[in-house]
Amino acid sequence: MRVAENHHRGWIGPVLLLLIVIGFYWKLVLTNQFTWLQGADLAHQVLPWFQFQVGEIQQGRLPLWDPYMWGGQPLIGQAQPGTAYPLNWILFVLPTNNGWMRQAYLHWYFVLIHYMAAAFAYWLCRDLKLSRTASLAGGLVFGLGGFVGHTDWPQMLNGAVWAPLVLMFVFRSLRGEKPWASAGLAGIGLGMAVLSGHHQVPIFLGVAMGGLWIWGTIRSGRPDWGVTARAAVFLIVAGMVSGLQSLPAYEYSKLAYRWVSGPYPVTHEMPVPYIVHADYSLAGQSLLGMVFPNILHHTNLFVGFTAVILAVLGIAASWHRREVRICTVIALGGLGMAFGASVVIYGFLYSVLPMMEKARNPSMAAVIFHLGLSVLTAFGLQRAGDGEASEGWLRRLQYAAFGFAAVIFAGWFFAMVFLKQKAFESDTTSAFTALLALIAAGCLAGRRAGQLGFGAFTTALVILMLVELGNGGISVLRHVDSTGQADYLSALSRDKELVETLRALPEGRTQLDPEQVKHNVADWNGIEMWHGYLASMLRHQFDMAMHEIRPRELFGVRYAVSKEPLPGWDREVAWLSGDLRVFENPNAFPRAWIVHGLEKGSPEKLLEALQDHRFDFRKKGLMESEPPPLEQCSTPEQLWTLSRVTNRTIIYTELGCRGMLMMNDTYYPGWTARLNGQPAELHRVNGSQRGVVLPAGRHLVEVSYRPTSVYAGFVLSVLGLGLGIGVRRLDGRSKL
Repeated sequence: MRVAENHHRGWIGPVLLLLIVIGFYWKLVLTNQFTWLQGADLAHQVLPWFQFQVGEIQQGRLPLWDPYMWGGQPLIGQAQPGTAYPLNWILFVLPTNNGWMRQAYLHWYFVLIHYMAAAFAYWLCRDLKLSRTASLAGGLVFGLGGFVGHTDWPQMLNGAVWAPLVLMFVFRSLRGEKPWASAGLAGIGLGMAVLSGHHQVPIFLGVAMGGLWIWGTIRSGRPDWGVTARAAVFLIVAGMVSGLQSLPAYEYSKLAYRWVSGPYPVTHEMPVPYIVHADYSLAGQSLLGMVFPNILHHTNLFVGFTAVILAVLGIAASWHRREVRICTVIALGGLGMAFGASVVIYGFLYSVLPMMEKARNPSMAAVIFHLGLSVLTAFGLQRAGDGEASEGWLRRLQYAAFGFAAVIFAGWFFAMVFLKQKAFESDTTSAFTALLALIAAGCLAGRRAGQLGFGAFTTALVILMLVELGNGGISVLRHVDSTGQADYLSALSRDKELVETLRALPEGRTQLDPEQVKHNVADWNGIEMWHGYLASMLRHQFDMAMHEIRPRELFGVRYAVSKEPLPGWDREVAWLSGDLRVFENPNAFPRAWIVHGLEKGSPEKLLEALQDHRFDFRKKGLMESEPPPLEQCSTPEQLWTLSRVTNRTIIYTELGCRGMLMMNDTYYPGWTARLNGQPAELHRVNGSQRGVVLPAGRHLVEVSYRPTSVYAGFVLSVLGLGLGIGVRRLDGRSKL
């Protein structure tokens, strides 16, 4: 095996890899003509989430609660905003342009995510004693191709980048190389993947690594309790490190509905229907998408013809290496999971593995396939270059490449000339793929004939892979002047008139016409809306029939933006361009008010009361639990909101007798109340609102968001990091 580089020159590979990744994404960082932010979900949801967090952090507040959508929602509990991911914090503290995120920073953020993925895969290959060039190939295939190269959701990318690092440390532990330290570091990597914000990739990664640990336990024919103990450390550390995200997400999940593209929303206790998994499984044409650009079904498998034939060579020429056999199983297992409902074993895993049913999109398991494939590609390049591959295999691959190119050229020519398919005249990707396969065949022939040395051959194939990956169109990038999806981004900048108009109006939440304004105006601009683009919502709020008139009035929805007046919102207060108008409902409740009556009532009774206009919510409220006693009096009462920020409200009150201060903000665990500086109980009233009982007199009420789940999760994550690092002390003591 040829690994000629000296350890003191180990920086060359990562630096070269960084330069290659930057060059690959020249459209983003070397021009201002392209962006990765054009997708609907990115513009409607992810960018507003990021902007909100930037504003909070740069004003010295933790972005844990989002008050701007649907009366307030727990931001960190939703997980996908990536609030708990430490590397996002770097983005959130960077200088802004008058409070707005700089697009250039977002572009570099995207490029560096891919560099992390490529660098971790490179490190994995180097750890397997592969050459610098072969490791570069493995890193580039994982970081620029397949799942990572064609996914634009940052919360999913940030989870995927840790996969090579996790695999590397599991390999080390199973080899007995600092086994305890390696198990702990692998657990830290999986925990970081969970902190990224999206659960699907970490679930599939956990399943793959679980299978590897099980194999390590039984590989000798009898249980190896030392491996079992290290696997337990891996799981414990991963669970603890993920605590900052997993505890708030678990708390929220128990109280929320989740929309999963199924026939109905699901609760925490309900499994995601298997038909959803079936809908999001890969289809047969996805296999062609490995070598032909833009043939995909849910997830893009494209890595290029050169990478695929090198992976085949890696399997054939290095099957004697245990790591190659394992990576082959990992790749095939990941592909099997990605095909989901087409593979019976997936249904079994769906039924028996905890959390597996929550990963509603099996196609995302393609990241596991690409993890294994990237290592196999590196092995193939190494073996083809150093002469350890047999003459027979090099010849077979050479002929396969020539044959592939000939078939594509012949089919392309036949379709264009004889079938008169004019579409093929502009189809450059197929022809270019065939041309690159032809060049790859020439390189293999040159290597067989001894006309290409190790360095020239491996460098040529790495360049071929880069060109081929670029031939995939880098599909997540769009020109800023392109039509169609470009409208998603430009829509964010068209809100100026709307925002200025709403800010000039008296206080109150706003209802938007979702057909006219689709994105999260609320988070993007910091305006409280009865509107939002979310994948989940609190059950006790949604079950109030939140789209009907009285629930909206109860939550202080005073304004509606639409072309025509809505029922109840019929007083026109402002005109906007595009025939949009702002209408007002004078019956909307204020931010806070005082009631002197409470009744006990079920959710069904609440719905009845919301339909019964004789029930006056300005005078009394409904509680599911036993209500505290209040007093009736006719003494004039007053209240003023002294301060209101995202995670705290201070209200001054004057009461003639015992009553309850009502607030039209969403009730949620973690919100606490203080009355005149002393702890007070915060009640859930009217299904989803906050209430504090006040005695007669003058009072200062402070309501703050101090979630135990977040603080406990932070402590758990820190302890997990400490355990993952500190467990290395067990190395050298005992081999248990």
